[in-house]
Amino acid sequence: MTERKAVVVALVALALAVAPLACGSDEESTGGPSGGSTEAQPKAAEQAKRGTPRPNAESPRSVERALPPEAQVDLAIKGVLASAAPDLACRRYATQGYVEKTFGSRGGCVQSTVPESAADSVKVSKIEVSGEEASATAVPSGGPSDGETIKVELVRQGGIWKVASLRSNAPVGP
Repeated sequence: MTERKAVVVALVALALAVAPLACGSDEESTGGPSGGSTEAQPKAAEQAKRGTPRPNAESPRSVERALPPEAQVDLAIKGVLASAAPDLACRRYATQGYVEKTFGSRGGCVQSTVPESAADSVKVSKIEVSGEEASATAVPSGGPSDGETIKVELVRQGGIWKVASLRSNAPVGP
């Protein structure tokens, strides 16, 4: 895994890991500490029950919204082409329509999203944002689309940029 890919994956994983702490959902267990015992844990559990976020905890959505739109588009493209994480590539950063057209179903996408299917890195350029739609050009390095120029169309759904289509310049056939 390249250093850049590792950083992207680590940032996304961190954002996803912090989300349950920041959101304080009704589904959280507050029955007691699940690791080492500290005095802060009971306070955190009480804050979660009240729906009060812990200090300095941000949800992935707030982290993403803090980025400029071009960086959000870049993150979505890399989440689909280079993450090898089914939740990112098949749900968070991909539209339902893209997943169904490309893989048949979300299950097909999940089965296809393995480390060998991910690029080592992706160079994203020519990002153009217009309202709730965006386009860009992506060139993956490594993986099955190595070196291809891919035209990416994105839409913004629920405040998150998602890949709606990918079109490659790769020739069809052997």
